[in-house]
Amino acid sequence: MMKKFLGVIGMAMLMAACSAQGDTIQGKDYKMQNAMNDAEISLGFSAKSNRFFGGVVNRYFGTYKIDGNNIELSPAGSTMMMGPQPLMEAEQAYLSSLPQIKTFSLEGKKLILKFADGKEYIFDETGAVKE
Repeated sequence: MMKKFLGVIGMAMLMAACSAQGDTIQGKDYKMQNAMNDAEISLGFSAKSNRFFGGVVNRYFGTYKIDGNNIELSPAGSTMMMGPQPLMEAEQAYLSSLPQIKTFSLEGKKLILKFADGKEYIFDETGAVKE
């Protein structure tokens, strides 16, 4: 009887660990829905470090901290290539807003980044990051 009980407890712990791993942004890539000026904005989170990265016209990068559902994104650095004006405007608006993001949530394969004023960026998971 004790072996059965321990087996059930072990399975429950394993399932909880697997569930917790599925509720993370680390190691995943995302693409923004409805980005300004139809820009294609990607966002990835390293599983090996506290770095985020992505691309619009330029590649961008920074660091992040997570505490529960709170997230802090550093100001992003980026490459300095030129592109079409509407995409450059979208990129600048997006990059300058990253440090203002306060919380995040996951709803299935959707990542929702939230600002204090209620504004949200919604991203679709596109797969694992390539590090």
